[in-house]
Formats: sequence, C-alpha cells, structure tokens
Amino acid sequence: MKDEENAKATAGGKLKAAGVEFGIAELNGKAIRIYTDQKLSIDEIKLVAKELFSVYDIIQFSQYPKTNRGEEYCTYQYKMILDNDNNNVISFDPSK
Repeated sequence: MKDEENAKATAGGKLKAAGVEFGIAELNGKAIRIYTDQKLSIDEIKLVAKELFSVYDIIQFSQYPKTNRGEEYCTYQYKMILDNDNNNVISFDPSK
C-alpha cells in the first residue's frame, strides 16, 4: 500500500490490498476494520496482512460494514492471526 493511498484511507471509503477491494468500516490510528461480502481464506488473510502490516498494527476482517466490535471473523495483530470462526490462533510474521 502506498503512503498516498493510506492518506486517502477513511472510514466509508475503499481500500485495495492483495488484489481484493475492501470497504473500510472503521479506521482508528494504526487499526483498521475492513470488509468484503465473502469471507477470505487464511491464505488470503496472510496476503493482505503482508501488504498492510507496515501501515496497520491491527487489521480486522468482517463481512459487513456495521459489524459489532468482537464479531469479526478474523483479525491480524502483532504477528498473530486470530481466526475467530474456528477459535484458532496462528502465529504469522508478515515481514518474512
């Protein structure tokens, strides 16, 4: 993600990462909640995290723009992927 694209990223806007276009549900400092109609696979989540981790510490994935906090199906944060749907934590370093 280019710096000028990040400067334009705002809640209600769009963001493209790893070839997927997302809606931005919420943006707060180094945390972002993004959504698509279809759930992404863990491999796709990893690709998105690899592209965005240098900009965002926390990336929350949901299917809807109005998802309640804590109801995301997956979250990347601090070298971990939290697969909430499967109650699984995956160690993942996107810088490698």
